[in-house]
Amino acid sequence: DLLSVTARVRETGRASLTIEQSAWIEPSQGSDNAPVLLCEGTVRIGWVNSQHMRPMRIPPDILAQLQPQTATP
Repeated sequence: DLLSVTARVRETGRASLTIEQSAWIEPSQGSDNAPVLLCEGTVRIGWVNSQHMRPMRIPPDILAQLQPQTATP
């Protein structure tokens, strides 16, 4: 079976972010069927200072890497 798995940042905060994920099973070649959603979920990630185990701002360079990229002509 061919699976398609997606993940996208749904929300970013100062010290956390939420990612949406989904998994789809693709129809066999030559089939007119649409992909079927197998499962979906969200993951919330908290950014903490490893020495003090306290919430910390997500570094701007990491947030920039998580932003959708636009194609340039």
